[in-house]
Amino acid sequence: MSETRKKGFFTLPVLLGLLALGCLAIWTVYWFYGAGVVRQGAREWIEDQQAMGRSVEYSALNVTGYPYRFVLQADDPVIDAPDMQARWEGERLQLVAMAWNFNHVIARSPGQNNIDLPDGQTFSFSADDSSAASFVWEDGNLRRVGLELPTLDAVLNESERYTLTNGSIGLRPMPDEPRNLQLAVSFNNLSLPEAPEGAEWLGREVSELVIWGEIENFFSVIEDGLTVTEWKLDENRIELVRGDLDMGPLDLSMRANVKLDRNNDPDGTVSLFLERSEDLISALREAGSIDPQGEAIINAVAQASSNGTPLTVQVKERSIRLFGQTLAEY
Repeated sequence: MSETRKKGFFTLPVLLGLLALGCLAIWTVYWFYGAGVVRQGAREWIEDQQAMGRSVEYSALNVTGYPYRFVLQADDPVIDAPDMQARWEGERLQLVAMAWNFNHVIARSPGQNNIDLPDGQTFSFSADDSSAASFVWEDGNLRRVGLELPTLDAVLNESERYTLTNGSIGLRPMPDEPRNLQLAVSFNNLSLPEAPEGAEWLGREVSELVIWGEIENFFSVIEDGLTVTEWKLDENRIELVRGDLDMGPLDLSMRANVKLDRNNDPDGTVSLFLERSEDLISALREAGSIDPQGEAIINAVAQASSNGTPLTVQVKERSIRLFGQTLAEY
């Protein structure tokens, strides 16, 4: 009778429960061990910075996130780097990684951030909790970088204020050409402290900016020791797949495919698509910033755009050419 009860106790649900408890215990041991490794790695990094003459301060350093994540958080962090003539001070710094993947790290610094720049300027910005940067390593090399800024309020030199919404930056290898860099930058509603110098007719508001591009053999320069001069001699190209700018009276879309010469001047083709050309010409006339030749170029782009076709020009030797004729030099 007693033996029957003992056998009945070890039923399948009980065995599964014991297995789950065992796995949980093993995972818990792993997590706390990993948390110690993360904490020790942070302290070793701080010691390395101090050995370089830099100062790293914080009011508290903790690792949380059990059971799925490691969240290294430093409260009131300050990094002072005299060798770089730079200093950063924040309210909170978080580095987040999934417990099973240390090669993908998300960084957040919500609240007020103050930066002293090498040229003596000061820069401060405030980011919300949803703003974050993302870093992915593959084979020991940094391969992907992302930055998301739903809202950003920044001040340069305590007086020049910038506000931004829906900011995004992405850098990664091209899926079909892993030695090439894919670049994506976009934002909406950037407010500047003042209009660009020499182009005051543009105003202070950028309604939209979108840049999608590709740089050939970028990672050969970063990782394989290819020099920039060699990169140019190999005639590697920079392609602007999409470039949209909506600012004041200027509503322009661009495509480009160029290489760079020894003087970093572009050599290739640029395609232009223009909307609201009448507003643009009117603003330039009012500012006294356009001549008959410039107006003719804008009208040519506008005419092609009205037919749904961009106007493609050649850029070479610091000149812009169309059908073999030089339209402008710079």
